[in-house]
Amino acid sequence: MATMTAPPTKRTIYQYCNPDGTHYCEVVRTDKPDGDKDCCTLPAGLDGPHPLYRAERPAALPATTPIYIVEGEKCVHALEDVGLVAVTSKGGSKSAHKTDWSPLSQFRQAYILPDNDDPGRKYAQDVVNILADLPGQREAIVCELPGLPEKGDVFDFLQDHSIEDLMQAIMEYGRPAIHSNIATLAGPSEPVTLLRKVPEAEPYPASALGAELAGVVEAMAEYTAVPLAMAGQSILGAVALAVQPHGNLKIDGRISPASLFCMTVAQTGDRKTAVDAVALFPHREWVREEMAYYEAEEREYKVAMRAYNAAMKKAESKKTREEISAAIKQVGEEPEKPLAPTLIVGNMTAEGLHKLINEALPYCGVFSDEAGTLIGGYAMSRDQILNTLSDFSQLWNANGNPRTRAGAGLTQTFGKRVSMHLMCQPDVASILFSQRIAHEQGFLPRVLPVWPKTLRGTRMYKRGDLTQNKYVQTYNAKIKRILQISPEYFDERCHYLSPHSVVLSPEAFELWIEFHNRIEGQNAPGGPLDCIYGWACKAAEHAGRIACVLSLYDDLGTAVISEQHMIQGVTLAEYYLNEMFRVHAQSEQNEAVLIANSLLEFMQNKASEVENVFKSEYLLQYGPNKIRDAVSLQETLLLLKDMGIVEPVVGPGKKWRLK
Repeated sequence: MATMTAPPTKRTIYQYCNPDGTHYCEVVRTDKPDGDKDCCTLPAGLDGPHPLYRAERPAALPATTPIYIVEGEKCVHALEDVGLVAVTSKGGSKSAHKTDWSPLSQFRQAYILPDNDDPGRKYAQDVVNILADLPGQREAIVCELPGLPEKGDVFDFLQDHSIEDLMQAIMEYGRPAIHSNIATLAGPSEPVTLLRKVPEAEPYPASALGAELAGVVEAMAEYTAVPLAMAGQSILGAVALAVQPHGNLKIDGRISPASLFCMTVAQTGDRKTAVDAVALFPHREWVREEMAYYEAEEREYKVAMRAYNAAMKKAESKKTREEISAAIKQVGEEPEKPLAPTLIVGNMTAEGLHKLINEALPYCGVFSDEAGTLIGGYAMSRDQILNTLSDFSQLWNANGNPRTRAGAGLTQTFGKRVSMHLMCQPDVASILFSQRIAHEQGFLPRVLPVWPKTLRGTRMYKRGDLTQNKYVQTYNAKIKRILQISPEYFDERCHYLSPHSVVLSPEAFELWIEFHNRIEGQNAPGGPLDCIYGWACKAAEHAGRIACVLSLYDDLGTAVISEQHMIQGVTLAEYYLNEMFRVHAQSEQNEAVLIANSLLEFMQNKASEVENVFKSEYLLQYGPNKIRDAVSLQETLLLLKDMGIVEPVVGPGKKWRLK
């Protein structure tokens, strides 16, 4: 009989370095033939705190880089092999507290991938609590990878799965860290929430709008007591609405409309209506004046149509085909219907919007200070969301593809322009951001988002008439002059716009290319911007569009974007990039977690009324709509139970209570 040969002993040396790259120690791991392992440290006797394994890497990375925290050096290398940034602590699952985790304080997101055993889960919780005590704010996601054997880890997972499988598993199985940890960052008096806290925003770069518009924004923020970002967003969207029919951005032959899709997330009472009223005041004044002319033209049109129809009826009464044809030709063309000055529309379906710009002015703006009726309405229902988002994306591109729908008929986006500013509440925004299809289809990557912190509690009344501010008066007059200038059209009936091209100056082009390449370099799979890769892919176009809008505002006839305007465009695009990254956690929010959070809030609000004992029948009858069936309720309660937030009440009947 042949003698069986035991597998050889394997020895691996891991070099630990301090964050500055200097040597700290070596950990020697010995894998034995029987599957056991030994680890020793050279030199021995180090008290700690120890540096993280690979602590030298994070020091050179931007704060937007996702950090993956695992148990064991082997797992770190497994993740590095697929392009991710990973760290672990020295000494195994019981030694997290002996490590210096401060190099991670600069980073905004951490993914913790525990081993599949109780020590691994305990280690993950220890790490979560340590991260919560670090300065700054970040989101932490704990993901127990599916299909692992007992004591399995991410190294084992990657033996049979790709990096794409790992990212999908994290998206599906990752849960926000809860309880005494990073997801809530709540004080002892605050109720628990499952929703990830949005970190503080960067200061809004109002100066990048140019001195004139910056003056308007600062005055609006001061006298209406709104965040600077909200005022800036309203003004930028309003300017785009006015200039979009007059110019196109042109880069190496590629045409992009000077249209912008903006979104502001703010709470009820944060004065969304007030700030939008200031930004759109000159537009609404122009519409009121134009409406008087339109009504007179409409009356003349109706008279002309009656005469036309009577003449056609008489022509069609001729006896022979030839006589009818001759008589119809003699009647002439049908009177031209005047175009209604529908410059601003509120909550409208994409189908209605397509129909509007094909029957009224070929340019308009969707501006709504209560966009919840659009985002949470029929247009965004399960059956309609793909069509709605595709239609909006097509309008942003204005690529000229014809479109046929039963309600609107055959419509065309060629020669049409639409800008947008949707203002909505955080819970409404979460509905949109939680729709993966909104990212994958491309609608959210086309949006410029701001999510400023509320100023409630600090808005002391300030006397003053904003309409008398010199910057506001200049803005109102200038916007009105722009709107009074008729755009160029392809056709005599003014159905299709023909905006002139605006190209980049050589200096502006160099800046644009540098920005494009810098963002692209961070947008590789697993790279710092991978989590918002769709928006990052369009970052350079956003910068160009913003620069084009600001150039046209300063000089409506300009054909060249200057270096200064491109600096402004890049500065604002970088701000919006940070904003999208800052709130991207909302886009990855699992729908089950959103439903569980709504049930949790309901139970927190009603706990005193029912003495913290909730019968299932009570929750089914009075709870959130999403859990009004027994299966959904049970699944949601079990999820909250797994998170350690609720527990069943012992006794007859199905009862639950908050822990």
